[in-house]
Amino acid sequence: MDSGTTGRSRITLLSYGVFANYDYKERYLVGASARVDASSNFGPDNQYGLFYSASVGWNLAKESFFAVDWINTLKLRGSYGTVGNRGSLGNYASQGTVGFNTYPGGTATVPVNIANPNLQWEETAILDIGVELGFFNNRVTAVFDYFRKETDNLLFNVPAPDESGIPGFSIASNLGKIENKGYEIELNADIIRNENFKWTVGGNVGFLQNKILKLPDNDGDGIGDDIEPNSFSTIFREGEEINAYFLIRYAGIDPQTGRPQYYNAAGDVVFADELVTDEDTVILDKSPNPDYEGGFFSDFNYKGFGFRTDFVFRGGNYINNFVKSNLLSDGTSPGSNQATQAFNYWKRPGDTNVLPNPAYGDEAQIGGTDRFLEKGDFIRLRNVTLSYTVPKKHLEKVPFNSFRIYAQGQNLLTLSNFYGDPEVGISSGETISQANTVAPGEATLYSYPTLKSISVGIDITF
Repeated sequence: MDSGTTGRSRITLLSYGVFANYDYKERYLVGASARVDASSNFGPDNQYGLFYSASVGWNLAKESFFAVDWINTLKLRGSYGTVGNRGSLGNYASQGTVGFNTYPGGTATVPVNIANPNLQWEETAILDIGVELGFFNNRVTAVFDYFRKETDNLLFNVPAPDESGIPGFSIASNLGKIENKGYEIELNADIIRNENFKWTVGGNVGFLQNKILKLPDNDGDGIGDDIEPNSFSTIFREGEEINAYFLIRYAGIDPQTGRPQYYNAAGDVVFADELVTDEDTVILDKSPNPDYEGGFFSDFNYKGFGFRTDFVFRGGNYINNFVKSNLLSDGTSPGSNQATQAFNYWKRPGDTNVLPNPAYGDEAQIGGTDRFLEKGDFIRLRNVTLSYTVPKKHLEKVPFNSFRIYAQGQNLLTLSNFYGDPEVGISSGETISQANTVAPGEATLYSYPTLKSISVGIDITF
């Protein structure tokens, strides 16, 4: 290393891995890692996985030829690497196990887990390219990231077909390849920044896309086989989104009779008794996956007083609203609680934009349609805090190092056209009690809505 230059490096050896990073004068950054992981979850010939990564970065603003005073940071960076995933597999998931049960006249063994000796690591290759910017003494900062993740040998519990002799069981398998890609933008700015007053705003948004690239071809026709997971209304198909909705399309009511109508596969409007479920159930250009999501904030601080608001948002996803279906049951649930909107049904010829005639309630409530599929877009005030921190000069005669009093509200405001709470699939019953039957965010199933709360408190340190 030349005289007068500075640099720092770090190499750490871990069991099964080597990691190295080098940072020269905060201008050039290079990193690399490699590791071997092992798990008894997988088959005897597939228990070990080799995963690696490499990253580079270049901060042009530190170069002598870059003479733009108002740009403090202009960092270009990129990385590529692989990671392994064992999912939520149980111990020794590749092995066949049995349990004991009884039948008239004796005892017997029954299958508990179906063997799959070919079970192996799920592997994700991740490419990330980014730019970091800082302006005006870093009062304004921005980050742009593009990412692409390709996951191969997806771990999935595939439902066993009835003809397998083990209906009702799922077999832990590796079944295909998916791609997730998108970009994220982050922006932060100190609108006002002086000794007594600081106002900072910022936010981020991510735009997301995913596609199934490959599924197993079990019939030899060169096309991956559709897989219908243990869910209400989604499917896996090559070239489509993950968990694309697979439903019959609702066409409203017949204005003359109030009878519900549907679209068949050809796009013709028909009544329920004319539908052929296996043919008229189609993939929709809709899924539980958001097209974009993010958040934004505003933070005021003036002479010890603070006021901060944090918002989150999401859009482009669809939710199957079973709660709404139950509250608008078209007369099929006598004695059950109904929404007031349930009275807005067809009453006379010419009525439009109303619910079906209750005389056709059974036809209106057939399963597997998109009648109650709703957009899950929302903006939510996640947190708002008003606080006052006593200046340290006023604490010299008391045994406190700091004293802060605050009032805080959570989830106090939600803007959405969704009927109910649109934030399903996030730490709720939809992903806990129904983890094996519902894709995250697919349906609303009477879990508790997101809690609203108001709290006041005092923070003291000694």
